[in-house]
Amino acid sequence: MTQDDICAGYAAGRIDQQTAMKALDVDSTGQLLNALAIRGLEPPKPPSHQVEEEVAGFLEILRLAEEAGHKMRD
Repeated sequence: MTQDDICAGYAAGRIDQQTAMKALDVDSTGQLLNALAIRGLEPPKPPSHQVEEEVAGFLEILRLAEEAGHKMRD
């Protein structure tokens, strides 16, 4: 496998981050992202269920912050 193959596989979600980093001999996520950028590739997108969970968590934090703000004004 070439470095281009590894980067393309990671970008497509066929290779996980740890495997790609080891195969490319890079030490950080930043270096991995740079390897993708050099090749004009974007990092893989997270699964939709993960995005939905993160959004739900963020909305809950906003709701709690708003609730706390109302209590401070009262």
